[in-house]
Amino acid sequence: GQESPQPQSITITVGEGAELIVYSLFRDLGPQQRLVTISRDAKVSWVDIVLGSQELHSAVFLQGPGAEVEQRQLFLGGPEEKPAISTTISHEASHTRSTLLAKGILEGSAIGKVHGTVVVKPEAAGCSAQEKMNILLLSKEAKCDALPILDVANDDVQASHGAAIGHLDESHLFY
Repeated sequence: GQESPQPQSITITVGEGAELIVYSLFRDLGPQQRLVTISRDAKVSWVDIVLGSQELHSAVFLQGPGAEVEQRQLFLGGPEEKPAISTTISHEASHTRSTLLAKGILEGSAIGKVHGTVVVKPEAAGCSAQEKMNILLLSKEAKCDALPILDVANDDVQASHGAAIGHLDESHLFY
């Protein structure tokens, strides 16, 4: 059998009051892992573009009050490709905010996977968390497993999640 490649990892700590903006493009790099810790009143804006049969696993920890992350992900899969994205965002302090928006387009026999988990710890009062996934299937053979999960252990939060997967409506096509 063929061995799976070892994941490449990156660890980032964003200090108190800092702001980080990152744009990432992934294609044929082997599995990627990212660990991000965000301190008090710090903000991270991240845009990921995942092409082909790429795997991306992210874990974000909002550790200080006022910490914020906005993560936007776009994945594209062609025939027989298998893009896979998994993201966990953990609210570990009060008044933290997170937005996770994933959008995908799959064609041919592509099989996509996008999993997002937002965890709100008991001590994370007053936080806000939004998670949304939209996937467009361009063929009848294309498939996607979209799984938005909220794990909330505090009643004083605003949280929402949802996923939509659909085919292009041919009656709306024109030229």
